Amino acid sequence: MIIQSGSGNRIIGNRLNNVLSDAIVLISSSGNLIWKNKIWNCSDGIKLSSGSTNNWIIGNIVKDGFVDAFETSLPSDSNNAFISNIAINHRDRAFNIFGSNNLFLNNILIDHAEGIVIDEGMGSLAIGNIIKDNRLRGHIVFNVYSNYFGAENYVVCNDRVGMSNIGDFGIFLDNEVAYNGGTGFTLDVLSTANLVMDNKLICNIPQNIDDNGTNNNLINNISKSCRPCESPSDLCSKT
Repeated sequence: MIIQSGSGNRIIGNRLNNVLSDAIVLISSSGNLIWKNKIWNCSDGIKLSSGSTNNWIIGNIVKDGFVDAFETSLPSDSNNAFISNIAINHRDRAFNIFGSNNLFLNNILIDHAEGIVIDEGMGSLAIGNIIKDNRLRGHIVFNVYSNYFGAENYVVCNDRVGMSNIGDFGIFLDNEVAYNGGTGFTLDVLSTANLVMDNKLICNIPQNIDDNGTNNNLINNISKSCRPCESPSDLCSKT
């Protein structure tokens, strides 16, 4: 299903199964609603490209895909909202995101290579997402990104790092990062002037937080080590 240079369309309640290519694609399209679709066994689930802006992607279920569940493929894909979607079991990423001022609110992301991957752009927000049981990182912001806001996300039981930031001037507030097989929260050597505040970091291996950046501010975070004989692999059951 492809919409090119379209606006004001409503893609609602469709079931898309065993599509060899991407299930729903917006190309240079704005102001569309993609709501309550069920997608499984496709390449990318829902993909925005070539300057698609101001679209609403709400309440979709995307499962068992060959690449990404949701993707914005270019920096010009901006000002889109992804709300209350469920993504389960993709070979690559749940959210593979380029662009600025995109919103990720109350999504459930389980069992991918990586959960949320934020690339080139600025000013996007991730709030209230559940990111768990991913094979690599739960959430990463790359170094070409600035002014990112991540709050009240629940990032647990990922095989490697829970949350990783390589960007600048970001805010990470009141996230719970627990039982990840790599460090809970990492600030890379290229990260600068980020605020990491009021987060709960629990039993991440080998450590809860690792700051190698410059002028980052870590304030009022709660860090709890694993209890004796406790480890993420024991606490995280994957079926």
